[in-house]
Amino acid sequence: MLIINNRLSIPYSTKAILWDMDGVLLDTLALDIVLCNELINKYIGENIKISKNFIRSIFAHPPPKFWKLIFEHIKSEFNIIIRDNIYNEILYEYNKCRNESIFEVNPGINDILTFCNKNNIKLAVVSNNPTEVVKRIIAQSGIINYFDIIVGNDFKNLKPKPSPDTYIYAAKLLKVNPEDCVVVEDSLIGVEAGWHAKCFTVGVATGGDSFECLKKTQWANIVYSSFGSRQ
Repeated sequence: MLIINNRLSIPYSTKAILWDMDGVLLDTLALDIVLCNELINKYIGENIKISKNFIRSIFAHPPPKFWKLIFEHIKSEFNIIIRDNIYNEILYEYNKCRNESIFEVNPGINDILTFCNKNNIKLAVVSNNPTEVVKRIIAQSGIINYFDIIVGNDFKNLKPKPSPDTYIYAAKLLKVNPEDCVVVEDSLIGVEAGWHAKCFTVGVATGGDSFECLKKTQWANIVYSSFGSRQ
């Protein structure tokens, strides 16, 4: 195994690393934990609060489904009726805030990306968000120049994660076999996609799912708590 800066172990045959964005490259979870409850309090009710654990459990879904799951949870837990137009208003404000935010790069990520650029390992971002949104967010966070390509969830005929489609497509754009790629993900949805794409799949517990949860699944070849400390 090739050990990158004592932080990440990958097969010697690796030609490309395919990264999820939310929770892996960037700490977007911290914003969601605060922003979701702020929007719920503003539009639905001040006495309604959803837990960090619930937000984390649905964190890997694209924003439209993410908010539908939140609404279903609120209706079930609090037995309230939510006006039909509230969903669109909240989703618009949520996306606007995300798109304008500058997120912190997770610890250790810059070191790994720099190593890859210096050693001719290709890099891609593969996200369950629209491509232009991903480009804007990673550009604002100062890391877009590391990457060869960006693949979002809006390519025609490609199913979003947990389908392997976007990872297989990213490998094709990079002109490498999926078997020669490493996928880095923070959620069960993501590692399932990477595993079914036949990539070497790494789980990192800095976003959607815990270390214990990622460690138990068959879909992750190796799991880290974070890339912040040298192994």
